[in-house]
Amino acid sequence: MDPFRKTIVRRLRLSLLVAVIGALAAIAGILYSLLSGGLPDTSVLSKSMGLFAGIEAVSIFRILRYARALKTPDQLEALEIAEKDERNQSIQLRTCRSTLYLTLALLGFGGIVCSFFNPALFLILGAILIAVLVIFLAFWLYYRQH
Repeated sequence: MDPFRKTIVRRLRLSLLVAVIGALAAIAGILYSLLSGGLPDTSVLSKSMGLFAGIEAVSIFRILRYARALKTPDQLEALEIAEKDERNQSIQLRTCRSTLYLTLALLGFGGIVCSFFNPALFLILGAILIAVLVIFLAFWLYYRQH
């Protein structure tokens, strides 16, 4: 089995695992909400169900895509070409970089604005900003050496 096919099989298994865990988490959340006594908090329940529905939709899309690619060699080859194309990799790299910079700017600006209204939210946004920066620097140092 060639390496790209192994990668697709691994991704398919991971997508199946995410779909199963997402479905089990949604079912557990519904059961907990119904069995906890009293009326369930529909606001929290609806947001949670929306999150898990989104996770399930993405997982199912990926499962179908990878299963179809494994069945026909032409689609597997097209997927490999699309994934290993240097132009697509460059676009993905620039998109990730721009998204990171925008996220850092929004967290910083949000932290400054929140410092006037809610000190706890300011500390939370500051902690998230620091965590993202530490993760970014760790990956940057790793890929710079390798």
